[in-house]
Amino acid sequence: MNISITISVETSELPSLIAALRTNAQPVAHQIAHTIEERVEEIATAEAPAKRNGKAKAEQQKEAPKEIVELAPGNIPWSVEIDGIPVKWGLDYGTDTFPVKRGGSLRYLGKQYRVSQRYQTSLKLTSAEAEEYSAGGNNGIMEVLS
Repeated sequence: MNISITISVETSELPSLIAALRTNAQPVAHQIAHTIEERVEEIATAEAPAKRNGKAKAEQQKEAPKEIVELAPGNIPWSVEIDGIPVKWGLDYGTDTFPVKRGGSLRYLGKQYRVSQRYQTSLKLTSAEAEEYSAGGNNGIMEVLS
């Protein structure tokens, strides 16, 4: 007669379980401990390449340049604020079809922007020129030379 027993144990508790089984004088306890050790080793061996591949994919994603979406002009009115200045755009996108998420980059009529906020048919954008100025350490402060 065979009995199949399934237990759920945290991986951090496995060494303690194996040690407890090894202290038992019964041969079946030693066999269970040996089987658990073999299974843990199999799982670790199988997971190692997946972890390496996951790290490689993450590094590739970091290095990959962000996609710049070219927006098409259209008849749907959008309220847009570029570097704090409100303007109106006519775009070919409704609220559910707008192709750029917050933090994404877009190009419209030849100029590049980054989306700071988006709500319904309103956008807050930062122009590429303003980002370059800020990244240059100026942070919007201009020194007047006399």
